[in-house]
Amino acid sequence: AAPEQGPPPAKRLAYLRRAAAHAGRAWRSERSEHLWREHAALASGADRGESLVRAGTVAMHAGRLREALPLMEEGLALIRAEGDRIFECRVLGMLVQLHRDAGRYDRALECGEAGLALHREFDRPHFKGLFLTYLGTVYCGLGRLEEAEIACRDSLALIRGSGGGRGEGDALGTLALLAVLLVVLVG
Repeated sequence: AAPEQGPPPAKRLAYLRRAAAHAGRAWRSERSEHLWREHAALASGADRGESLVRAGTVAMHAGRLREALPLMEEGLALIRAEGDRIFECRVLGMLVQLHRDAGRYDRALECGEAGLALHREFDRPHFKGLFLTYLGTVYCGLGRLEEAEIACRDSLALIRGSGGGRGEGDALGTLALLAVLLVVLVG
């Protein structure tokens, strides 16, 4: 009997993608991350970049920032090489949050400014608003409270101007945090 070879690579990749997504929806983060990493090991180009970002996102949401950072950074490099500017913006937004949460405010700011520059190319005000909130939290962490307030107010205007919803609470929450900080600092 001939040795088993398993499914062809394209079928294996499709299986891994579905299994990783299903594990994520079922809140099985470790399994999901493992499957996304396995998918990335077999994939190439933008597909590999997306898998690395998804594995990094799962690690980030599980609080494993140290594992998430290199996955996201490598995924970003691959996505940039493929020229997918919109996905690059999304990854930069995740990296802003990830670096901020890891206490790497300078790198968070770099990612935030790069993402904001990319957002100027697109007519997607709601997403630009979300991004400005992420950037506002970084300014807040750096003690740049006036810039944080401007970013969050601009964010709120963009989100509300595009119908409100997702992100409005984050912008309002950051503005509330800024108000508390100002009371504490100014007296």
